[in-house]
Amino acid sequence: MSLRRSCSYRGSRSEHPLRPDLVGVLLGGLGVFLVVFPLTDGRAAGWAWWIWAMLTAAPLVIAAFTWQQRRMLKAHGSPLLPLPLFRDRGFASGQLVQVLSSIGNGGYVLILLYYVQSALGFTALAAGLTLLPFALGSIVATPLAILATKQIGKWAVLLGGLVQAAALTWVLWTIWTAGASLTGWDLTAPLTLTGVGLMTLIMPLTSITLESVPTQDAGAASGTPDHLRSGRYGAGSRSCREPCSSGSFRTRPTLARPSQPLCGYLSSRTDSPASPQ
Repeated sequence: MSLRRSCSYRGSRSEHPLRPDLVGVLLGGLGVFLVVFPLTDGRAAGWAWWIWAMLTAAPLVIAAFTWQQRRMLKAHGSPLLPLPLFRDRGFASGQLVQVLSSIGNGGYVLILLYYVQSALGFTALAAGLTLLPFALGSIVATPLAILATKQIGKWAVLLGGLVQAAALTWVLWTIWTAGASLTGWDLTAPLTLTGVGLMTLIMPLTSITLESVPTQDAGAASGTPDHLRSGRYGAGSRSCREPCSSGSFRTRPTLARPSQPLCGYLSSRTDSPASPQ
């Protein structure tokens, strides 16, 4: 079957094939590594001098990557990341929205997981089940997001952002009012709505971002969002430590009073449970 397909597509090669940019891959990967690794494992390494050396070297490597990409564009026209793409207003603004949305959602989920485990005594399984409505809301909202994109176009991005902002505020309000008696079921409705808002924002954003990109740069442009998101997820992938006490989906808190704000747990050391004040 592979042989038959290769014969059927014999005349489908590009008249101007691009060259592989191995140096760009090396510099780009090294730049991401020099940022992600120190942020992920810096505390475990005690913020040793070589951690700071990596963070210091990261801007230099990224600058070298930028210079090399411009050189490749002038010499061969086949860089790993065509930098002129960011001159396109639609592409640049779309990337900015995607990165900010990714950072916001990842940070919010990380803080929520840490809070319910270290402050309320949820097990890792219970914390994961608490976030399950987030994913289910995204799945259910997919056809609605497609319909919203067809009906209101780019305004669906704004609608999704507003819905998600309202839902995340609802989550905070629920945590604040429920206090020590908070259970995973209390967050089911607001987290489901959060997933609905996220999908309504993301679905039209990709097509809007890429609609003005030249055909020859479509491959690089479509891969850029995934690359940026992977870097963000790598930096934020440090999951919560082991929960401070065992429990079920409805576990009574043993570590904090309901009046203690979330920021108190964010400022505490993740290596040990927060102690009641």
